[in-house]
Amino acid sequence: LAKLTPFHEVTYGNTGLRAELQGQAYYQPKSSDRFVFAIRGYFGTLIGVPLAQSPGDYLFFSGGGDSVRGYGYQSRGVTTGGVFSGGRSTFNASAELRMKLNDKFGLVAFADAGAIGRGSVPDFGGSLFMGAGIGVRYQTPVGPLRLDLARGLNRVAGDPPFAIYLGLGQSF
Repeated sequence: LAKLTPFHEVTYGNTGLRAELQGQAYYQPKSSDRFVFAIRGYFGTLIGVPLAQSPGDYLFFSGGGDSVRGYGYQSRGVTTGGVFSGGRSTFNASAELRMKLNDKFGLVAFADAGAIGRGSVPDFGGSLFMGAGIGVRYQTPVGPLRLDLARGLNRVAGDPPFAIYLGLGQSF
């Protein structure tokens, strides 16, 4: 999935582009209908406008159930001059091993990683953060009910020791 959003903001007179690219892949061994390996990658960038003049709703955050589990929702961004905000770029990757126990229940083991950047490319060296965890799935008529328990692997002061996520449908 690719999404391009050109924009012109009037406060500073900047013209820019918000670009997003997301991909997912699934592999199920032919020898087993119990296991599925799933991966997801997401990249976003904001081009043509400096961070301080970027529209706030176009900035990228990470953390939480839809990006890197084990951290608070949108708790990862950039800090400039003591002020926390979103960044101009992001990268998130997730991998899951899904195991079907029976017609109703399944287990999941997962690992997520993400990075946020001040520039148009994320800073993988300085801001890479990772989370891992396990989950239970219960199949309902409208999709799996999921309960995940995750831990941030490189937490900082103020991060929770673990996070719990409850949702309907696969995480991706």
